Amino acid sequence: MASILARVFHLFKNVLTRWECTADLAKKLYVRYTGKDIGTLEPSTEKRKKEFFFTSLQLVQSGSQFALMEEALHEAIKDLPAAFENIAKGKEPNTNQIYTLGSPTNRMGKMSEKFLDEIKDGKAFEGFGELYAEFIEQNLEEGGAEEGRDEVLLYGESMAASFATGTAEHLLQDGAVTQSRSDAAEKNIPFLQVRLDMPVGSSGLSAARKRLQIPLGFLAQAVYTGATDSYIRGVMTKDKAFLESTERLFAEQGMKPEMSEEQIGLKKAGVKEAIYSLREGTPIPPDMKVTKVVGQFDPLLYSHKENMDATEHRNGREGTLGENMRKTGKHERTFSIKMTHAMPYFRQNEMKRMRRVAERLKALKGVQ
Repeated sequence: MASILARVFHLFKNVLTRWECTADLAKKLYVRYTGKDIGTLEPSTEKRKKEFFFTSLQLVQSGSQFALMEEALHEAIKDLPAAFENIAKGKEPNTNQIYTLGSPTNRMGKMSEKFLDEIKDGKAFEGFGELYAEFIEQNLEEGGAEEGRDEVLLYGESMAASFATGTAEHLLQDGAVTQSRSDAAEKNIPFLQVRLDMPVGSSGLSAARKRLQIPLGFLAQAVYTGATDSYIRGVMTKDKAFLESTERLFAEQGMKPEMSEEQIGLKKAGVKEAIYSLREGTPIPPDMKVTKVVGQFDPLLYSHKENMDATEHRNGREGTLGENMRKTGKHERTFSIKMTHAMPYFRQNEMKRMRRVAERLKALKGVQ
């Protein structure tokens, strides 16, 4: 079992970083473990999801497209068992795709003075949103919509939640997506969902309080995480070595870090503008449908009133699906979780999911 799990991780590393969809990964695994040719498969009629995962900016070395690869792993692991079953039945597995988005401010990105001017004075998330929206629209056009089957998820954590909101605003304005299921089917465009975890800039705190609480909360969270979370501590200590190894691979493909003195200056200024915009506040448009996940003990956006509201809502609902979910706006629902500013990268049942995949692979190979 352990060796099969190791091979699954190896394939994830080699396949997902090339941005292939989970259907492609399932087919590669199926052929490898059965030794059979898949042949022609019956087209799938299930929903197709494209997930775009945003990352936060603190320094020039942050904002990497690899910053939260755990989410890509999670989604692939979740999809694989059903994908194997579909292939065995002669059906196409779902073509779900996962994109982890980097930033022009990171080492591999390239900043221009024009873009820097566009994101100044609190306009960082509007400017970045337009940039990401252009990329997403190109990918939606290449894939093509089909009878309302396509769904797009924009998912951002912490500062990245504001990038997701800014991007969603542009996509909706451009008419590239819709948040109406009836319009999705009628106009043949993708249905959009927006998930915001720990949306620091979009909290109900005043701008004056955000300017103080966000940096102090970030410092407190870093100290707490470093002392209590061995997984994140390991990631932090090995992050530099990992990124350097990926840069070597990119260099072999003709893509080298953009780190001239001019680029370093522009990138640092870009990160600074993003942090400034965050602390000034990034409100969510009132007509945008969003799902928020907030930590009741999150030092960056802690609010006594929000805590009391969540606790009051939980009373009498313990053990039910609605225990943590509240409607906090006309188009907004909020899940209040007993956590700090650190989402669990691997859920408690993640190893169970991985074992399920390994068991399916053993079954495909005929090992009892």
